Amino acid sequence: MSWTGDVSHARATEAVESGARAAELGERGTPPVEMVHPGAPQFEAAGTGSSPVPDSAWAAGDSGKLYRIGRWGPPYFSIGARGRVAVRTAPGVSGSIDLPAIVEEARRRGVESPLTIRFPEIVRSQVARLQGAFGDAITAVGYGNRHLGLYPIKVNPLRHVVEEILDAGRDFGMGLECGSRAELAAALPHLRDDRRLLVCNGVKDEAMLALAMDAQRLGRQVIPVVQSPEEFAVFRTIAARRGEEPMLGVRIGLSGWNPGRWDGCAVPDAKFGLSPADLLALLERFPDVLPQLGLLHFHLGSQIADLSRLRHAAGEAAQIHASLVARGAALRYLDLGGGLGIEYGDAGASAAEPDYSLTDYAHAVVSAVNDVCRSRSVPPPVLVSESGRALTAHHAMLIVPVLAVRERRGFTVGTRIPPQAGDATLWLVRQALQGPRARDAAGASDLLGRAHGAFGKVGASFAEGRVALEEYALAERAFVTVARRTIEVLRLGGDPLPARVESLQRSLADRVLCDFSVFRSLPDHWGSGQAFPVMPIDRLNERPDRRGILVDLTCDADGRIDRYVSSDPDTSVLPMHAPRPGVRTELAFFLMGAYEDVLGAPHNLLGRVPEIHVRTDERASQGFRIENIIPPTTVADVLTQMGYREGELRTAMGDLVASKIAADDLSAEAGCRLIDRYTRCLGQGTYYETGDAAGPES
Repeated sequence: MSWTGDVSHARATEAVESGARAAELGERGTPPVEMVHPGAPQFEAAGTGSSPVPDSAWAAGDSGKLYRIGRWGPPYFSIGARGRVAVRTAPGVSGSIDLPAIVEEARRRGVESPLTIRFPEIVRSQVARLQGAFGDAITAVGYGNRHLGLYPIKVNPLRHVVEEILDAGRDFGMGLECGSRAELAAALPHLRDDRRLLVCNGVKDEAMLALAMDAQRLGRQVIPVVQSPEEFAVFRTIAARRGEEPMLGVRIGLSGWNPGRWDGCAVPDAKFGLSPADLLALLERFPDVLPQLGLLHFHLGSQIADLSRLRHAAGEAAQIHASLVARGAALRYLDLGGGLGIEYGDAGASAAEPDYSLTDYAHAVVSAVNDVCRSRSVPPPVLVSESGRALTAHHAMLIVPVLAVRERRGFTVGTRIPPQAGDATLWLVRQALQGPRARDAAGASDLLGRAHGAFGKVGASFAEGRVALEEYALAERAFVTVARRTIEVLRLGGDPLPARVESLQRSLADRVLCDFSVFRSLPDHWGSGQAFPVMPIDRLNERPDRRGILVDLTCDADGRIDRYVSSDPDTSVLPMHAPRPGVRTELAFFLMGAYEDVLGAPHNLLGRVPEIHVRTDERASQGFRIENIIPPTTVADVLTQMGYREGELRTAMGDLVASKIAADDLSAEAGCRLIDRYTRCLGQGTYYETGDAAGPES
């Protein structure tokens, strides 16, 4: 006999009315079963992964606040009135591009997601904004020299990215910075004239230093930056052997001053660079090198959040510059390095987000150097900056499709209740059927604790073989329903959730399987916990009714997104919509243009996704054109990187099939089909393709 609906209520009532059972329950510490009035309303569990949805209207602006787009989006990304992501490729332009329309056009041209979309015009816009900010600051403080931007190739060395930046910065004299032998080899051919500056950082052996000096022989401004006494010795040896006096730079390690901390006067502790004491010792030993010293460089790090650190560092470097000039150094450039931060909108980040604008940054460093040069009566140097992240981050995004949603199922009326269900299970069912009862945080916390204890008791009994799998599954579904309701009451109370409740909330969220690899496409999230803005590309005028955790294709527990950019108090889950049957759901990761292209690893042999380059086009019906399509990495490409040879793979597979045909274990026709499928596999991309859903032929 099965028990459902009101029948289960009757059994629960019988249990509580039995004095012997009640006493036994009290001794075991199981929460008592409460009586259910026969006419009590029955509640169906809320949608899995969801929170109760108020009836109030939801507009695109509400999604903007939820996903914090006002912090990381301007001036390029916004949400249109129809709830679709809009892209502007430059500040102040009148029209915008509809992002879903771009994805649809790519699909029409045979390019499926996952894919990377690049907007080269955003790169050009960022170059102009950076130069404009420095130009305004130079005018405002009366600085007596100019600014020169360098693009650090390590941030994104893709050829079309480098060429777009250099072309956009042609009128500004935009140069490059390199830090390895390969980067130097890539950068040198871009020096079409003597206006462009190439700063050569990194650990340089004799061959690399010699190549940089060769470029100077060709009349190009290539400055090798000495970072250690050992490197200085190699530089001197090469120069003496050649009988030349090439220009060089020197990297200085600053104090890393931090006001209010006990280590505010600490000695320099940078990864690279000479301390002031080491630099002074070298120059006292080799004073003849002062006329060759053309550039002073420092670097605090990437994504500096505190503007006061940058301002102080610029002032400290300017003091060193002035002191070296007084000693006879022919310093022309002061290289401020990188560190200019951008806003990712991550309120819950372990490291603070930048609290300054591009204008603030330029004014702070220009004024700091200007003040020192005026006080020391030293001609101001050309200010050099290496702001790679700020130039490239905004121009690229990753579009990923949702493949499946794994729900934590709650309890619904009509669920079969096993006749032998125990008291703890029946109590959980009773709470699930009775609907929301806790009206305040204290009541909700108490109810959640009791429910957790009851479910724990069922779980322990199941582990001991005293509870059937059917009952354990029933208890889980009932607990999920009760937990969701009580957690929602706690959330609405406004106080931060206790850590144990946050952990439980994460376990109740949907697991959203997406067609991408964290290790390949979001390595900064995997390696350093960087949160990237991610949200649906459409339906943003609808209230999100689910909370999900994005997981990737890889067979690895780390292949998931653990923190999201959201105004929701719980940033460990992503607010999103329930998928519509038969309608593709796609998400966009933003600010993907810096570092992610080069740090990714082919874990599970997942390669690069396809990419498209999009430019505005007023003549086109949708206001844009796709000007370039780059295909994805194929299976054969990835295997070649791992040392396999495609020809050998084909031969080995052919031999295997031939042996089965010879043994009459496989027909010749089936063998040909198998070889054909294997060959097609080698030429396909490495990600999930929905076209494969029908499965292989027999």
